[in-house]
Amino acid sequence: MQILPSHPVSMAKILDLSIKLFVASFQKLIGFFVLMAIPPLVVGVVVLIAMGIFPEEFKHFMSEQGTDPTFGIILLVLGLLMALVFSVLYFVSYPGMIYRIANVANEREDSLKEAMQVGLKKLPSMMLAVFLLSLVLMLGFVLLIIPGIILSLSTMYYPYFIVIDSLGALAALKASHNLVWGHWWRTATIFMAPVVMMMVFYVILGLMTAFLFADDSFVPSIINMFFSAFTTPYFFTLGYVQFHDLKMRQTGGDLEARLTAPKINLEK
Repeated sequence: MQILPSHPVSMAKILDLSIKLFVASFQKLIGFFVLMAIPPLVVGVVVLIAMGIFPEEFKHFMSEQGTDPTFGIILLVLGLLMALVFSVLYFVSYPGMIYRIANVANEREDSLKEAMQVGLKKLPSMMLAVFLLSLVLMLGFVLLIIPGIILSLSTMYYPYFIVIDSLGALAALKASHNLVWGHWWRTATIFMAPVVMMMVFYVILGLMTAFLFADDSFVPSIINMFFSAFTTPYFFTLGYVQFHDLKMRQTGGDLEARLTAPKINLEK
C-alpha cells in the first residue's frame, strides 16, 4: 500500500497520512513499545520499594540503612547506572523505530533484529548529536529564550538524517536546521494539533488515576510514563511524513506541484 505522496501535501493531509502510517507500522513497533515501557516500570518498582511501600522486610531494611552514607552513595551509583542503561535503550530504540517506519512507508521488508542492529550502529551518532544539541539549546535558552525554542524545533529531524541519510551527528543537526528553515511555522503547526490532543488525554488520564489512587501520588506518574511508551512512536511516524514532505519542498517538489496543478477557471 503506497502511503507517501509523490508531491508536497497540505498540513491536514500530513496528519492524515501520519495516522495511516502509524496504523500500518503498529505491529512492527510493538517490540519498541515494550522496550520503552521497561524503564518507567523498573523505575516505578524501585521507587515503590525505596519508599517502603512493599515488601515489609525491605521497608525495615531501608529504615536501618537510611543513615548510612555509604548506602546512600551505592544508591546514587545504581541510579546513575540505571539512567545510563535506559538512555542507551532509548537511543537504540529511536533509530530502530525510524528504520522500521521508513521500511513500512516504502514497502520494504525487515525484522526487529535488523532494526536493533541499526539502532546500535547509529548509537554513537545519536548520543553525540544529543550532547551537541544540549549544549546549543542550553546556550540558546540562557542568552535568549526565543533562539532556544527555534533551534529545538529546527533540529528535531536529526535522527532521520542519521538513520535515513547516514549523516554524522553535526551534519545531521545542520541538515535538519536547513530543512526546517523557511518552514518553521508550518512544522510547528503540524505538530501542535496532536500535541494538544495528547496533553488533553494525559490530563484526563492523570485525573482518573489520581482519583483511583488517591493515597499514592506516585502511581499516576508511573501510569502516565507507561502510556507514553505507546504514544511516543506516533510522533516518529508524524515526523517521518513531515520529513518526507519537507525534503520534497527543499528539492523543489512544491514548485513542480504548483506548476502541474490544474488551473481554476474564473470565467462564468
